[in-house]
Amino acid sequence: MYFSKKQFGKGTYSEPTRYQFWGTQRGTMNSWWKFSNDLFAANLEAQRVIALRVYKLALGGSSAQKEAERMVSEKMLASVEAATTVAAGGSPQKILRRYRTIMRANAKRLSKKRP
Repeated sequence: MYFSKKQFGKGTYSEPTRYQFWGTQRGTMNSWWKFSNDLFAANLEAQRVIALRVYKLALGGSSAQKEAERMVSEKMLASVEAATTVAAGGSPQKILRRYRTIMRANAKRLSKKRP
């Protein structure tokens, strides 16, 4: 309550506490901020993987065909894995961590120089 315990109108205004302003749990704002930063980083990683994949597909050949097939199967597997995690009570943070792991592995694999 933002007013003192005195009757409204006769009471004095008191400043809201940190918990009243940001939420009841102390880490609410911190967890939201961390998730936002992780989401931003995932966005950058995804753009990198997309650029590497487009480059590989533009080169053509059998490796491009394999990459296209792998990309589609990875997307289907990732969506099933995310749905399973949510159904088991997992958090969005857990799903995002898993996606970022997959994206880093893809970026590493696609950026290797092959003869």
